[in-house]
Amino acid sequence: MRMMTAACFAAATMLISHPESASAGAWCAWYDAYTYNCGFRTLEQCRATVFGDSGAYCAPNPANAYGEPRSRAKTYPGR
Repeated sequence: MRMMTAACFAAATMLISHPESASAGAWCAWYDAYTYNCGFRTLEQCRATVFGDSGAYCAPNPANAYGEPRSRAKTYPGR
């Protein structure tokens, strides 16, 4: 019984862990529309990973390195 309680506590602790521990990088390697890896801090890291794959490319992470959506450009009416 104690082993089961300890196992449940350990599982709950892992599930509640902070998302900062696995933050995404600033660059994403896109292999196709559904396959990507956003774990690169620099463009050079990303390019080294996709080197040799003719369909892959690197692009900025759409959710920034901090997981926040990018701000949209301000548009002003009448301009």
